[in-house]
Amino acid sequence: SYSGPFTVNATTPIIARTRVSASNWSGTDLETYIIGTPADVTNLVISEIHYHPSEPTPAEITAGHTDQDDFEFLEVLNTSTDTIDLTDVTFSAGINFTFPTGTSLLPGQRLVIVKDQSAFLFRNPTVSPGSIAGEFQNATGLSNGGETITLNAANGTTIRSFTYDDEILWTEIPDGSGPSLVLINPTYLPDHDNGNNWRPSLAQHGTPAT
Repeated sequence: SYSGPFTVNATTPIIARTRVSASNWSGTDLETYIIGTPADVTNLVISEIHYHPSEPTPAEITAGHTDQDDFEFLEVLNTSTDTIDLTDVTFSAGINFTFPTGTSLLPGQRLVIVKDQSAFLFRNPTVSPGSIAGEFQNATGLSNGGETITLNAANGTTIRSFTYDDEILWTEIPDGSGPSLVLINPTYLPDHDNGNNWRPSLAQHGTPAT
């Protein structure tokens, strides 16, 4: 029997059903309760794209990492002064990925989503595994010639949707020569669709999670 309300202290899915009679219950209803500030267009950016990594080194090939696409990654950044909740935030174009329940980002913190975690960590051994949100859920990964990337909030609204390129207004240096594509002044929430707001990373292989 009902004994009173209970407190939800962390983001969690809750399944409920109603008792209709002594032996009959209704169907279940599932809702995810988000505790804290949800990620949205005001506090989350895609801060780095490594869509065309350089070819594997001899050491990487020896370790079994022979496909340069396996080193791809995307990075997101919390630009606000609050901790934000990424539960059910979803990439629906470019890559397929949904952040697991309870994923949060501290102010100024970054998370990366990678094509292949083993290959990524072999090339970037200083990156903490805790900074990796997970692997792409689509096998093809990112297009070397440019494509649209769309990131949606848990409520279905669009956080970012833009098309990166490897020519015209976009720098060509990240297209296979080593550096990644980095958003300039991310805390100002620049237009991701404008190639002038992106530059090559200063470091070879990008600067994931930093």
